[in-house]
Amino acid sequence: AIASASNGSLDSARSRISPPFHLQMSARGKREAANAESAQKGPVAILQEFVQCSRNCAAPQNRAVLQWSYDQRVSSQAPLEFRATVAFLMDGVPHHVVGCWQLSKKMAQRDASERALHFYIGKWGEQLLKDDDTQAEAPPLVAASDMQTLEAFCRSSSACCGGPEWSHTKAG
Repeated sequence: AIASASNGSLDSARSRISPPFHLQMSARGKREAANAESAQKGPVAILQEFVQCSRNCAAPQNRAVLQWSYDQRVSSQAPLEFRATVAFLMDGVPHHVVGCWQLSKKMAQRDASERALHFYIGKWGEQLLKDDDTQAEAPPLVAASDMQTLEAFCRSSSACCGGPEWSHTKAG
């Protein structure tokens, strides 16, 4: 009992003298650890962090940041395939991304997350940089309805290939 008490006090003295391990790491070591941690995170976790960090509006309480739904089909290549749809609020606006058909729900979820990240981080980021250069040249959009405003924007924006195409599907 005496030896364990003395070892316990020695350990507590050491912890008071030397800083915790994460503070002892060099700046390079911290960068490498952060890169390793982000490499271990999957696209679903990265998408969730992106949505949580980019929204100005708070999400409703007791609701997941990412809402998932799945379609399934039987195909000639596989007995059963799944397609994931992820829905989320970003800056108070609902967004939906649909992935491709995959062999499992996890693979479908990963595919939809990767597509969302590619679009919202990659393509939107590129477009924002282009828009910063041309924003001073763009005329103001004046239209009678939201639909006309969207159509006018699509005709004038380099991100669009003409006006939007409208369609609807009856559910059920």
